[in-house]
Amino acid sequence: MKSAYLFVRRTAVCMVLIFSLAMTGLGRIAAIAASDKVKAVAERNCSVIELCKSRGTVYDTNMRFITNSETSVAAVIYPTKEAISKIGDYLTENREEILNTLKKGNAAVGFLSEKVWINGVECFSVRRTKEVPPAVHLVGYLDGNYDGSTGLQKSYNELLSSGSISVRIPITAAGKPILSCSPEIFYDETAQRSGVITTIDINIQKIAENASESINSGAVIITEVGSGKIRAMVSRPAYNPQKIYESLNDDSSPLINRAISNYNVGSVFKPCIAAAALENGILEDRSFNCVGKSEIAGRTFRCNNVKGHGNLTLSAALGRSCNCYFYSLALLSGADAIYNTAASFPFLNSIKLADGIVSQRGNITACETLKNSEAATANFAIGQGDIMLSPLAVSTLYEAIANGGIYHIPSLIEGTVENGEIIKDEQTSTPTRAFSENTANILKSCLSETMTDGTGTKGNPEKTTAAGKTATAETGWKKNGNKVTQGWFCGFFPAENPKYVAVILAEGASSGGSVCAPVFKQIADSVADAGLLR
Repeated sequence: MKSAYLFVRRTAVCMVLIFSLAMTGLGRIAAIAASDKVKAVAERNCSVIELCKSRGTVYDTNMRFITNSETSVAAVIYPTKEAISKIGDYLTENREEILNTLKKGNAAVGFLSEKVWINGVECFSVRRTKEVPPAVHLVGYLDGNYDGSTGLQKSYNELLSSGSISVRIPITAAGKPILSCSPEIFYDETAQRSGVITTIDINIQKIAENASESINSGAVIITEVGSGKIRAMVSRPAYNPQKIYESLNDDSSPLINRAISNYNVGSVFKPCIAAAALENGILEDRSFNCVGKSEIAGRTFRCNNVKGHGNLTLSAALGRSCNCYFYSLALLSGADAIYNTAASFPFLNSIKLADGIVSQRGNITACETLKNSEAATANFAIGQGDIMLSPLAVSTLYEAIANGGIYHIPSLIEGTVENGEIIKDEQTSTPTRAFSENTANILKSCLSETMTDGTGTKGNPEKTTAAGKTATAETGWKKNGNKVTQGWFCGFFPAENPKYVAVILAEGASSGGSVCAPVFKQIADSVADAGLLR
């Protein structure tokens, strides 16, 4: 009995010791497994493949995506027989490279034309930027290190730098993917959603881009009356930021943002002369007889109609763009009046939209020159001579006419998105009065008549009303023996209660009325159709 008791007791003690040792061993194994050393070994048994670089987002005024606007199908592709035989039909990029990788027994990642159900292929969605995004000249392009090189990409480079989208795939000791283990997707969506909020309205931007397809080289600016906020900015020709090398030596210079570059303005400047005259007491019904030419300071200055327009008042003179009427009007108003009215606009300054996005500083004839030269005054009267302005700067003149004599410096930025938080930081400008409300109303009425009974008839919209002015500006250049002219159309709509100003420029156009006015018409009608005038 005693020996049996001792046996049972010893057995129990041994069992306790064995259990204690086992638990200690398990605890030690767990501790080792959780150590950084084991984690490092585990990570070495994974292959990390970068799918693509990612950037933060450029937004429109309503927080819609300008960049990162596309949802693309990406995939982790394992080297199964079915994947190797079928996936090539769906790959949109790097097809041969991916197929060669798979044939070597390695996994790959890539973009597909659509989601697929193929053994060895795991699909997921990521946001990407279109090859050519809207407002590409404002958005800008990236350098070889994926940093911003121009445009908003450069202005907000630090904010827009978000990293990459990559995949971690478990592999064997021999480096081959383990098909039974799921890959991990590393995709910092919060960082990608950080970015900059612009004043652009993506719907109006697309309307402007579609309408301007008929312009080989030029620009379109659409600003909001009462705020100066830029709702669309287009420069033609556009460029592909993914293939920037194609544009570097292109004779058409697609990398230039023509909307903020200077040009000869011609007759779209005439309302500025008219405003100066009205502000200085010259009546709108003043009559002038155009005979096709004017003798000024011993020189002959011709009208755009060599046969003459006959007797004209201001409204008819603007509608038919009579040069002789404006020669007379400028000389009658005097150098101080016409210069000071022009200088009340930002014509002598550059306009900063963001760091690195700045319009060219404009130029107008010096007041002293106008005082000393009637010939210079005559050229000034029709927007010729030393006057060089950007489409962006010209938009302020037409906002003042549409807005009771008040304009705003155009703006582009409304705020930023940082760590998921919207931070408003609008670049609002102080309203500036250039001339009286009465003068603005007279000019608005005159420019409305231009659309129905003048040079702007091809720009007269069907879905709304409008007011505007054409120009065919001489440059002094010749190409293949022919004079080079710049075509313009500047106006606003609706005419009675204007909401938008649109400025259209076409380089080398034979006529602003025939080339630019139809673009304006399409824009106004499309904006009205889209319900954006409410």
